[in-house]
Amino acid sequence: MTSSCLRAAACALALAGCGPLHWEKEAWSEYYGKPAAETERTLLERRQIIHWSSDPGRKERVGFLETYSILLEGSRVPREYHLILNGSGTERLGHINETGIFYRFTPNGEMVPVGEYPIIDTGLKIFFGFPLSDHLAFEPLDPYRN
Repeated sequence: MTSSCLRAAACALALAGCGPLHWEKEAWSEYYGKPAAETERTLLERRQIIHWSSDPGRKERVGFLETYSILLEGSRVPREYHLILNGSGTERLGHINETGIFYRFTPNGEMVPVGEYPIIDTGLKIFFGFPLSDHLAFEPLDPYRN
């Protein structure tokens, strides 16, 4: 009996010596979720956002809406992502995720949620602060026009 207990203890010590000396959670980091890495981004469409109140002759461009298809690393299904730019197309104002949640970018780079709306019309009116009775049009970019 004593020799079998000694053999079991010796086997346990031998097996324990094969493992890492400092077992910590970082050693198992491959089991934790990692942030999704973007592998491919494709611009699907870029449209102008045109606004007017009551007179269609007084239209003004207030921004651009870019639609991207993004394929994340390890995924086979692309996601749709919308980017909202200012009227000159030089500054990112916010974005819309695939479920229709609007976010506004702050000057320090944070994203502030605006709300979840239908993208075309209602959501962009609320995002830009226009009354719901105003009109929006979405026109494709024409490189031969102003």
